[in-house]
Amino acid sequence: MISRTSPLPSPVITGLAFDEPGNAVWFATGDGHIGTWRLLGEVHTDLGTGWPDAIAVLPGVDGVSVRMVTAGGQVYVAARGRADRADAELSATHSTGLRAAAGLDDGTLLLLDGDGAVVRLRAGAFELLVDAPAGAATTAMCVDPPADELLLATPSDGGGGASLERRSLQDGTLLGTVPVPHPVVSIVAFGGGALTVDDAGTIRHLSWASGEGAGEAALPTPVTGPVARWHSLVFAASGAGITVVDWGSDTDTLAIEASLQPLAAGGWAPMTVDYDSLGIAAGDVDWIWEDAADEECVSIARPGTEGAERYEHRVLAGPVPGERTLVAIERASGKVLATRRFRVLGRWPDDEAGPPQVISGEREVYAKPGWGGGPGSPQNIRVHPAPEEYRIAVAVFRCKGSTAAINAAGAADQRRDELTRHVVSTSGDSVDRWFREVSYADTPAAASGPKGTRIRLLTDSVIGPIDVPYTFAELFSPGNAADPWGSWDPKPDTWDVLGGTFSTFVRDTPLVIGGGVTRPVMEFADAVVFTILPGTDELVTVGATTTGAQWTWAYAGDAQVYWKPRDGSTTFTRKPAVVMPAAISAGHATPWAEREYVTTIVHELGHTLGMPDLYQGPGYPGEIGERYVGDWDIMHSDVPLPHLSLPHRMRLGWIDPSWVEVCDFSKNPATREITLQALETLARTGPAAGKKAGIEIRLRDGWNYYFEHRREQTGQIGDQNLPKNAVLGTDVFQATADDMARPLILLLPNDVDGDGPVLSAAATDYEESDVTNPDRMNDFRLTRLASGPFDPTNDVRVRVEYVGAHRAELQITPARGNGHWKSPDIDIDGPSGPNIVVKGHKHRIRIRVRNAGSKAADKVTIRVGWLPFTTTPGTWQTIPSPTPLNIAAKSSATFEVDWMVPASVTVPATSGPAIEAEHFCVRVDIDRYVDPVDPTGSEIVIHNNWAQSNFNTASTAQSSPSSRETTAIISANPFPTRALQRHVVEQTGDQFRLFLDEGWRIVDAGATGTTRLAYESFAGDPRRGAQYAELFEGSQGERITSEVSVRTFVLPEGRHDSGLPGFGAGLWVRAGWRTRFEDLDVNREIVFGTIVYEHDGTRDPVPFGEVRVVAHPQDRPDETRWLNGGVTDGRFRVGIPRELLERATAEPWVFEAFYFSTYRHAPTRSGVRPLRW
Repeated sequence: MISRTSPLPSPVITGLAFDEPGNAVWFATGDGHIGTWRLLGEVHTDLGTGWPDAIAVLPGVDGVSVRMVTAGGQVYVAARGRADRADAELSATHSTGLRAAAGLDDGTLLLLDGDGAVVRLRAGAFELLVDAPAGAATTAMCVDPPADELLLATPSDGGGGASLERRSLQDGTLLGTVPVPHPVVSIVAFGGGALTVDDAGTIRHLSWASGEGAGEAALPTPVTGPVARWHSLVFAASGAGITVVDWGSDTDTLAIEASLQPLAAGGWAPMTVDYDSLGIAAGDVDWIWEDAADEECVSIARPGTEGAERYEHRVLAGPVPGERTLVAIERASGKVLATRRFRVLGRWPDDEAGPPQVISGEREVYAKPGWGGGPGSPQNIRVHPAPEEYRIAVAVFRCKGSTAAINAAGAADQRRDELTRHVVSTSGDSVDRWFREVSYADTPAAASGPKGTRIRLLTDSVIGPIDVPYTFAELFSPGNAADPWGSWDPKPDTWDVLGGTFSTFVRDTPLVIGGGVTRPVMEFADAVVFTILPGTDELVTVGATTTGAQWTWAYAGDAQVYWKPRDGSTTFTRKPAVVMPAAISAGHATPWAEREYVTTIVHELGHTLGMPDLYQGPGYPGEIGERYVGDWDIMHSDVPLPHLSLPHRMRLGWIDPSWVEVCDFSKNPATREITLQALETLARTGPAAGKKAGIEIRLRDGWNYYFEHRREQTGQIGDQNLPKNAVLGTDVFQATADDMARPLILLLPNDVDGDGPVLSAAATDYEESDVTNPDRMNDFRLTRLASGPFDPTNDVRVRVEYVGAHRAELQITPARGNGHWKSPDIDIDGPSGPNIVVKGHKHRIRIRVRNAGSKAADKVTIRVGWLPFTTTPGTWQTIPSPTPLNIAAKSSATFEVDWMVPASVTVPATSGPAIEAEHFCVRVDIDRYVDPVDPTGSEIVIHNNWAQSNFNTASTAQSSPSSRETTAIISANPFPTRALQRHVVEQTGDQFRLFLDEGWRIVDAGATGTTRLAYESFAGDPRRGAQYAELFEGSQGERITSEVSVRTFVLPEGRHDSGLPGFGAGLWVRAGWRTRFEDLDVNREIVFGTIVYEHDGTRDPVPFGEVRVVAHPQDRPDETRWLNGGVTDGRFRVGIPRELLERATAEPWVFEAFYFSTYRHAPTRSGVRPLRW
């Protein structure tokens, strides 16, 4: 049996009580402290002091309290966060001393007194449950709630044995007595019987049916008080330590090493398997879960280039909390070679760092931002298109122990009506009606073009109430401790708890979608909404501490869900999700009005469709304070129920490109007059003839201004409280939004004559003409004219004029986002080819810069920096700037700079050794161009003139199984407070598996968080390998690729919103047969050798490909020469230039060959070789 002992700072004086939500045992120590020891991470936490006389420490079932029982008979209660004796409240006092205590799920306490009697404490009153024995006093007590039994151990009369009594928990009735031939100092219910501990620390199992078994395990002695149990794990205190024993017998013919650490549902854990111990290989063994043979259970990919038959596997947890047994079976004989038990958590108990995540196959969580579009058409079109039918699954959840008096079924019906019914109040508001209205879904449609969006509530109901097996306080934390009526925030793992609970609830009731076809609810849903009933109606007082009434605010994020396909396997994914109140605590002075639920759901569903918050964010500069869009867009202000601004409608695909007039003055500087039709009056056929829905003013790729006409319309539910009937100007800049420097959409700044971005009368204009402001484009004017000739009420005429300043305008194209994180203007070439970084070698970075202005720019300067793979950058490592270049008007130039990548690049790990980074990011900033002769010709538009490439090409090698490659991802917290960083990983390929060490982490102010990302193909996979092999051969490897995208959302402490999306990082991953240089020789004239690949147990020459030979002086790797050549039938020959040979006569040179990957063959490198004379 596996056991482990963890030290504590002081000896334990009580027994242990296990708290499943916290994954921890509770106890008191000899120095008077009470604390917990959490199995996950083996973490000890001190919670209070002043308890040297404690005999039991019992966590309250409410999730906020803890009860301390003393030897003198007192029972105290305190808040878990303030558990000093001075802050505790005396809740009851028993007349005699106490020896042990146990708690029940309803809050009842069972107390064992000094005489051996068992007393029940319920609702503040004591009652005798079991009389004291006539002989020696009872030595041990435990409860067995599933059996509704109380177990007592009493010394036998003589002989040193003990008698175990089974009694009813209801009335203490004796149900049976079982003698054992040894003393019993502790007892815990287990597997149709009990585990007993004697005075020598020996654990034995006693079956009620068959008696005591032969198996034993030894604990350190002396054992202090009651032991605790979680599944097959037994926890015991002895001195200053906690010992954990995995009780039970495993088959161990095949050597396996795995820790006792628990897994998260849908997560993973490492496990080392030693096939060499039996002289077999990984392909000789099948792996299954004992309870679900069709589920995937183990990744057998090899870490990196490791070739030994003893290496790390990864155990893949299933969807449901509990204990599972992993079984290894010899493929040839069917013999069981090994078994090992693993435990899956229902709730992740670490509030600082999230659980590991697995992504098996294709995954898209939700729409990603970007700007899209091309030179001749508007940008921001269908960046994250909304579907024609947006399918949402909605449930009402009730937390364990909730005392709120709300009618749960009634709340579910009300939320259903607010989602889907057209008339639910005098206003007629509903979420579905708003979406139909703002997307034009109920208007006549064109043969092609936008379709609009409707909301479909799956199952035609709000499901529930679903009872969650955790208390409100275990899933939420107070948002503002100083405000007793303030809302509570979901803990980081709450999303996955609710997603898993919802998935289990609907798992066996699939949807009928027509023609008798059924689909699992979670597979069919586009998004999920978790509405939460309040935990309490009033404030909660525990001891000296008062906490707020328990209700939650609304947030958007994503949650892990699962479903069971027909093949019996389990499919995990993450879906866009909303957490919001199903009701507000009844005692709240300002409960939400009915309409607020509608406006809230609309706003939060907007997030799930890819729209960010537009209001004030942490760290935004003060000068944009007057530019927030306010009541013009529901993503800023939802209570007035406005529609969306034009850019948001464009990005959602509700505006056809032909409806937008594009003004790119570099292509067409002509003045034009345009009729704008009020957005509220559009149909899916578009504006009427001669009219436009909006105007796009192109500043540069990814940065545009937009103008639209907005006017309230009778009979609609949205846009009924607009600030004005006006032409509205907005500023959309994706790059700075990704940099968390501003919202995606702002109002335009006020112009020089004060008309500003909201033009509500004829003859007003928006003009950028202040040449002293470097953030203005300074070359156009838009003037509102009279009303339109066709519909004076809903049409407005405007004139757009190009003023035309004669100056340079330098541009570099940022990454377009939407999962694509590489700037098209930044490329890297290195030893292994384009956009592949090899540490310890020199690379060449090529950067293309355009001058879109009308005047040449001389001596243009750029700055270049690098970081390990990053999603929210910190301080960049500098690379020497390239030589300045002259760029003519309307032309471009390419800068080149060498980058010597260090041989080792590590980033600090959360714990343990530093992580070696394998992939990198490059950023380029263009200095503002200042005309040395004419200052009025200096560059004006310089704001955030930068681009970043977070993109690398990577490969997995296979001979069976796949290799598993790993890299580090860093993400900085740019804010002055602690912040939650939540990582969202997606991929386009269905033949790869990704691993993330942590799904989220709390990061200190200004600090940088680090996690690992690993990737592997399904080559040789126990469950998916056969399909992979068929696809690989059928497509010659061309289909076995995946675009991997990682984004980090940052939520600073104290914020009530959905987090700020940072930039992203991307990998293009492909798979191929493992290759190697079989021989390599460097003589006086050529570098030559053979490259082979391994497949199906054979070795053959690669049929074709390219090699690059890297040569440099032995002591100066930065003085690199590249020599390129081709491969035919495995052979290659690359000539050595004469001048290089001449240099090599003066000092030693070394050579290394790199084989570039193909669709069927993975890349490889030869290792360093000296020049042979």
